[in-house]
Amino acid sequence: MTRTVSPRLVAYLVLGSIGLLAGVLVQRIDAVVLATPFVLAVVAGLGRARDPVISVKTGIDRHRAVEGEDVDLTVEVSTPSGLDRVEVVLDLPAGLAAAGRRAVALRVRPGATGEWTLPVRCERWGTYGVGALVVRVRDSTGLFTHEQRIPATSVVRVHPAAETVRTLVRARRTQAVAGNHVARHAGAGIEHADLRPYVPGDRVREVNWRATARRGALWVNQRHPERSTDVVVFLDTFSRTAIGPAVRVAVTLVEAYLKGRDRVGLVSFGGTVSWVRPGMGPAQQHRVVDHLLGTQVRDHFVWKGINVVPPGTLPARALVVAVSSLEDERAVAALTDLRNRGIDLAVVEVSPVAAVASDGEADLARRLWLLRREVVKDRYRRLGVPVAEWTDDRLVESVLEEVQAFRRHGRRSVG
Repeated sequence: MTRTVSPRLVAYLVLGSIGLLAGVLVQRIDAVVLATPFVLAVVAGLGRARDPVISVKTGIDRHRAVEGEDVDLTVEVSTPSGLDRVEVVLDLPAGLAAAGRRAVALRVRPGATGEWTLPVRCERWGTYGVGALVVRVRDSTGLFTHEQRIPATSVVRVHPAAETVRTLVRARRTQAVAGNHVARHAGAGIEHADLRPYVPGDRVREVNWRATARRGALWVNQRHPERSTDVVVFLDTFSRTAIGPAVRVAVTLVEAYLKGRDRVGLVSFGGTVSWVRPGMGPAQQHRVVDHLLGTQVRDHFVWKGINVVPPGTLPARALVVAVSSLEDERAVAALTDLRNRGIDLAVVEVSPVAAVASDGEADLARRLWLLRREVVKDRYRRLGVPVAEWTDDRLVESVLEEVQAFRRHGRRSVG
């Protein structure tokens, strides 16, 4: 622990020195008598000064939370000799806030443990170290202060608050893996597709007895098989203003698609290119979300395009849902490249328009900038790529319904 001198020691030294000096100069014994207690207190304090032995343990009740939730932080302080007053001050990083007082004074008895529990509010998504403390102890004379800084020992991963989505963008082609989506072709499944005459080898359970009785010959049911789809969320990390909302939209999409038993992957495209291969289940959700929590805007002078992404990250027949602000030319070009390769693509535009102020002199530049953005979006629509704008006042589900409407009807009207 670090020992520092308290203001009381300085005051005692000053008063004792002044009293002794005054007694010597004016030859008055009463001045020496007045100064003696202060000198004795300093001597006694220096003789009894020892660094206290303190053990501090911190822990949290869970290591994952969602924005707006509380995590309980527990601090345990123990010492062999006991202390009347141990001051504990909690140091929290930006993005976390204490739901109560961030400082407390504990009395620790010999051989016992002093405990302090504090709710910590998770205000913003990210990965944070929790448990950084400043422990401060004053000796019995109050002349010295012993201080020790405890580093963070626990990590909490705060997930963005995801919306509830019932309507999702569906891939045009399914994979040969069982899932919740009805395939377009007929096969073994649940959803009824059509009727056909019986041929040797058909199972009796597929015979449609009503159609057979009506037509006088055996007819069997045809059904649509249930298949899964591969979905890759393409996250544009070039924009500093849109990175926060973009991550929230991406987490909403990842959780919604995984609940539908789809295989979901991620491509983070920015100053550096990183990816998570498609997978299923809760483990894949934690894997993708943990990757998103580490998303940052990084400037990089050595540019690498979409070609560095391994082929398995963008499987054949995969649906790519891009979450982009469409500000950077490199991201725009990468999405165009994906579409030219024949990949099924949809774009959710995280609009940066609200962050761009409009005043008198800059109004013309802003209008030209907005016009250029419309040209880029129109170019995508002519390629058959739906582009739907998301803002803070819109639900993600309404944006996805707009994408679905374009995929059903919009392509026919694009000339």
